[in-house]
Formats: sequence, C-alpha cells, structure tokens
Amino acid sequence: MRVLVFEPQYAGHNLAYVHHLAESLLSIACEVHLVTSAQAVDTEEFSSHLGDILDSLRVTALDTFSTRGSSRSIRVNGPSGIFGLWLALDTALRRIEPDLLF
Repeated sequence: MRVLVFEPQYAGHNLAYVHHLAESLLSIACEVHLVTSAQAVDTEEFSSHLGDILDSLRVTALDTFSTRGSSRSIRVNGPSGIFGLWLALDTALRRIEPDLLF
C-alpha cells in the first residue's frame, strides 16, 4: 500500500510525529512517501527525527510553500500560506497517487 505523509513544517514536534507514524506504517510493509518542504530537509530537526528511518522513506521536498521572511519557516495560514499548502498537496497527490493520505 502506498501511503503519503504530508508535513511541510519542521519546527517543534511535527517531525517527531512523522517518525512515529512512518515507523508504524513501515512495520506493516507500506511504501511510505514523505512530502515536506525543501526547507525542512536541510534542518537538524529533519536529521535527528527521521535519520534512523530515512533510508526506508521516499522523500519529496517541494519548494512551493510560502515562507516567513528570513526565518524560512513555512507559512500555513493566510491566503499565501493556504495556497502554498494546496499547491504542494495537489502536486504530491498527482505525482505519488497514494492509497492513503496522512
């Protein structure tokens, strides 16, 4: 079963939850695709939370998200944030064609 896990945010607890979800999905032989932001894959949080399962994930890093100035954090609210999320999710769904979406 092909599963898409969509998480553009990398700050805080988000990637820790991705780790727990992905680990469980991998244990039941799912093909796990993580779609995140290009900003996320370059962070220490990404490596520390997902490093031990990274070889088992198929990671797609998109650069379609709206960011907040110099902090490079992902904007998830307001018109530009919502549009960026929608565009990334639409791209991921068309590209990966998952059976399940988280």
